[in-house]
Amino acid sequence: MAGVEALRDALLKRTQEFVTSQRTSPTLSIDAWDLLARNAARALDLVDGPTELRPILEQLATADGPRDGESPLTGVALTLGVLADILDSHQDVVRAASLMDRSQLRASILASLHAAAEASFVHAAPSRQHLAAALLLRDLADGTEAGSHVPPRPLESPLSSLSVKPEPGSLHEAVSWWAGVAMESLSSPTRATKYCFQRTAANIAGVCWTASREISLEAPDDIAASAVRDLFSRAFRSWQRAADWPPELRLDGRSPELRHAAQDLDAAISVRMGASRSTRSIGEMNAALLLAADVASVHEVALRRRVTTGGVWIIAEALGPGYLTRHPGVHRSDWLPDPGSPLATKLLETVREANLNLRRAVMMTQPLRRDGAASRAGQPGVWEHITCADLPREGVVTSPVRARAVER
Repeated sequence: MAGVEALRDALLKRTQEFVTSQRTSPTLSIDAWDLLARNAARALDLVDGPTELRPILEQLATADGPRDGESPLTGVALTLGVLADILDSHQDVVRAASLMDRSQLRASILASLHAAAEASFVHAAPSRQHLAAALLLRDLADGTEAGSHVPPRPLESPLSSLSVKPEPGSLHEAVSWWAGVAMESLSSPTRATKYCFQRTAANIAGVCWTASREISLEAPDDIAASAVRDLFSRAFRSWQRAADWPPELRLDGRSPELRHAAQDLDAAISVRMGASRSTRSIGEMNAALLLAADVASVHEVALRRRVTTGGVWIIAEALGPGYLTRHPGVHRSDWLPDPGSPLATKLLETVREANLNLRRAVMMTQPLRRDGAASRAGQPGVWEHITCADLPREGVVTSPVRARAVER
């Protein structure tokens, strides 16, 4: 897991990506501003942030807007969320840090808020529907301008190296290892096999199923939590479909390390499901979801590259009699580089939809951090209430499936 210094760099990079995207946006979008405001408020509270920003962030946190999971602002919001989680987990180190280091960290957060708010307000014309949110963003840009001019410098105290490290034998540790192996395998020209794509999709489905089940156990009667659970149910089913490659397509090779990492992840999920509620960490689940989302993005990019460059193989019979007629030297049982068949295109579309569903679910899921008293009492975390009553409900989640591909 990245440390605080690395997260400062990531926050700057993702904010710049959002600012660039807003320059071509004709309308104001408040997508992800509610999530960003909540996470920014949590982080600023831990580094003595300006109190006058609190009412603005609280109002933005309740802003109602589209949530399609595609906005670059989502990356800013999630990065701030991870940063807030780390600071909250090491409050003693944060309090002991030098005034200069706390000021630097605070300035990084304020600079990100200023750039994002200014880009949202200046580069887009606010609609009448979002006029109130636009005025809040204007006030936020004004209130953070001074902090945005603080020259950045590296942190010097132990604050810079803080991170949320996986506990040995935990789900987070298993997901961290699996995610690293999966992304490396998917990016490899020799290890990105049919099994690799199928197994990775099945593992992502398993993580989604775990999140959905835990939300059901934590808040079975909560309407908002039920909506988030349904999002993960949808993501679970879509990644199951992504794992189910048609038999007419193949992609040979071997990826033995992924096989072992995936098995360890399966075991970690089983152990977590059998653990008592009091020992399950919501923060650990959130970290696992963020890693799974990273793998999902690499999965989609890698598959698109394979499909568009003819890297997937298809049996000639699946191309239809017209193809065989035009290529008399090709036999029905021959395997050929896929020329862009409907089978490969549909598979890519299935993965794209699955990735979008997962990003939607992750964006809508933010664990409420326990306050100091609750943490000392050992009370379990809860899932944050969100405004998403209009989200469609779907059926009950069953259990994750394993990929059935055989490596050749």
